[in-house]
Amino acid sequence: MPVQNTEPLSRVERRKRDMRDRLYAAAIELFQSKGYHATTMDEIAELADTARGTVFNHFRTKSDFIKEWASRRRKIGTEAMLATRTQPGTSVAERIRAYFHAMGRINAQTYELTLAMGIGWVSSGGPIDDDPWMADEILVLLRELRAEEVFRDGVDLSDLAHLLRDAYLGLMFRWLRGKDDSFDFPEALDRVIDLILVGALPSVAPNHDGDAPPSNAS
Repeated sequence: MPVQNTEPLSRVERRKRDMRDRLYAAAIELFQSKGYHATTMDEIAELADTARGTVFNHFRTKSDFIKEWASRRRKIGTEAMLATRTQPGTSVAERIRAYFHAMGRINAQTYELTLAMGIGWVSSGGPIDDDPWMADEILVLLRELRAEEVFRDGVDLSDLAHLLRDAYLGLMFRWLRGKDDSFDFPEALDRVIDLILVGALPSVAPNHDGDAPPSNAS
């Protein structure tokens, strides 16, 4: 996996990071309480106790908060995958499962926020206009995992990365419709990811019972 920069931030960089975090926290609080459309940049600035211009210095548009939210969610999945490296003999399938299991769980724990951000993303044109960041990041992970385990012949890793992303998003929007209270999103996501992995990797045993990945991977 990529080596992260561990050099300490300068005072200026820390201030920028802290202000960005404060603005992000204010936006998330407002999106969850008022809804994405009803929240204005002025309200975000007021709650963060800063000037309106400062908001635009860090987030040019309201939809940039959604991109930041999605990026932080993906980081949770990546960290879960990285955590599996401490377990000897962990397979590629188990690592990918850990990524999506963590994503499914954090979304389920914050349903109202996930719904608000999902609505905002769709209404701002995200499904069409945004780059497929998740697929791009998963593709990097898959290429690094390829060195450790051989995928089935003919499997295109780019296709696999996009298929995993599409399955995740499709299932999430199906869940967010909220018409079926019995819909267990994390469990359903585990099953769907498992179906994809059975076709992509040799000798993958499906998790028919819906068991989660190892506890320290989620």
